[in-house]
Order: sequence, then structure tokens, then C-alpha cells
Amino acid sequence: MNREDQDDLRSFENDRISIREFTPDFVSLLGASDLSVSMAGYNTCMNIVAAGVPALVRPFDQNREQRERAVKLSEFAPITLLEDPDLDPSVLARKMEAALNMQPGPPGPKLDLDGAVNTMKWMRSR
Repeated sequence: MNREDQDDLRSFENDRISIREFTPDFVSLLGASDLSVSMAGYNTCMNIVAAGVPALVRPFDQNREQRERAVKLSEFAPITLLEDPDLDPSVLARKMEAALNMQPGPPGPKLDLDGAVNTMKWMRSR
């Protein structure tokens, strides 16, 4: 993102809104937030699921896998996909407000996030 757009976003910062380009402890920061609005990359989606935070995600149009993943993960976490029309500022504001006011539903199926550990255990058992 160019500097001008970053500065424009930062103009909205206040005691409830913070804009960060990078943080080494993203999952903790995410877990303390009320809502995540982000692209639907693999790491971001998995961090959203781990943190259990409501999220609006925008899959990259040229990456079919991002959309498929976000749709599937929305079964396990409070993830809502954003489409092109949703990026209009007034529509996005309504989506954000709705996500912030959404009452938590019953927990979805448990998603095992320990794939690396489980794979290692499986490999050692062979």
C-alpha cells in the first residue's frame, strides 16, 4: 500500500481504531480486537480462526483457493466474505457494524490447529 493511502487510513485512528502495518505478535493483537477486516490469505485466515475474532475477509479475485478456504473456514469461525460491492464505504460500514453487533452463535465444529505437531507424532509412530 502506498504511503498516501496508509496516511489516509491512519487519519481514522482513535482510542478504538488502530492501523498497523506489521506486528510480531499478530495473533494476540487480533485476539484482543473486536473485529478484523483483512484480505483472506492463508496465514490471516488461520490466525482469525485461532483468535476466534469476528472477521470480514476479502479473497483476492485471482486466487480461487482463497475464496474456497474462506468459505470453508466460515463454518468454523465468525468469518464473513466481502465481495466487490461490499467495498463501497457505506456498505462496508454497515457490514462492519453488523459484524460488531452479531451475537455469538453456538460453537461450530472444533478445528484442529495442531497439524504440525500431529504430523510429527504420526511420522514418529511409523
